[in-house]
Amino acid sequence: LGAYNQVLVESDKVMCLNWLDCGGYHTLDIDCGHFPPEYCKRIVDFILKWHNDPTPRTLNVNCMLGRSRSGAIGMFAWQYCTLDFQDFITKSPQVNPNKHVLRALWKLVQDR
Repeated sequence: LGAYNQVLVESDKVMCLNWLDCGGYHTLDIDCGHFPPEYCKRIVDFILKWHNDPTPRTLNVNCMLGRSRSGAIGMFAWQYCTLDFQDFITKSPQVNPNKHVLRALWKLVQDR
């Protein structure tokens, strides 16, 4: 999961999203198109698919800056899959999860 510039190839184990920021700002405005509903659905489907798979796996969320939106995706995975928070925060101390993204992901789960 994460932002990319045509570098990664999407597969059943890799999801690529291309963030299109409005006006170059790194804040999120859901209506601005940063986090379209289809991204939300793809992320939740991807995490749930691998969470329901019995094979142990590592989730890597990568982004150019890797603090806000990707941090929210990592936080959502940690919360939903009950992962080790200490490991998550130790490896990613710069993370400041975007609250709008986190809420959007949880809202989709709750609405299902």
